[in-house]
Amino acid sequence: MRKQQCVCGAISVVLFLVGAGLLIAGLVVVLKVFPDIVNSSVKSQKVLGLNSDGTLNDFTKTWATPTYISTMQYWAFDYQNTIGILNRAIYPDMDEKGPYAYDETIINSQIGFDESGEHMTYAQATRYVFNPEKSCPTCDPKKDTITIPDISFFVGMDQIFALIDQVLGNEKIAGICELLLKEKCGELATMIERELGIFLSVFKTGPFVTVVGAHHILIFFS
Repeated sequence: MRKQQCVCGAISVVLFLVGAGLLIAGLVVVLKVFPDIVNSSVKSQKVLGLNSDGTLNDFTKTWATPTYISTMQYWAFDYQNTIGILNRAIYPDMDEKGPYAYDETIINSQIGFDESGEHMTYAQATRYVFNPEKSCPTCDPKKDTITIPDISFFVGMDQIFALIDQVLGNEKIAGICELLLKEKCGELATMIERELGIFLSVFKTGPFVTVVGAHHILIFFS
């Protein structure tokens, strides 16, 4: 009887020790091993950074050269009656061209980290490649031309006319103008506009511009 009790007691002690060992091992795994594995996995797969040997980790490599390509489509309106618009103020007659499809790829380069690894520097460039399959059948970015309003012309003219109004509105300048030009002073603004028109015609500058090539078309819509 005593022998059976000793055996049962020994088994209980062994089971207790095994259970305690498993409990301690489980706590070590939960509190130490598992968090270290998760942190290591996150740092290597989901955080921009470097490996221990100083090379870019897998996530950073994927971010630097993404495989995802975004395709953008652009339409252009070719003005056909620019002379009528300028001389007779008639409504614009436009032809729609497009779509011109471009595959857009973002490339991140010159990647660097500071000593702490908390701050990163990089250079980003966007590359556009013409996609003929998603463009209109007649679209040829190397040959197509379009005539469109020149935004820079209108901005420049607005600035010039604002400067003229500011100068002619100055009382001192107005007094000098009346002293030198007398009755023609009131026609000074008209004279300036006429001379400006001659200047623009000599240098073939106007409110419309004809662009050739898809890269120029893309610049106007970017």
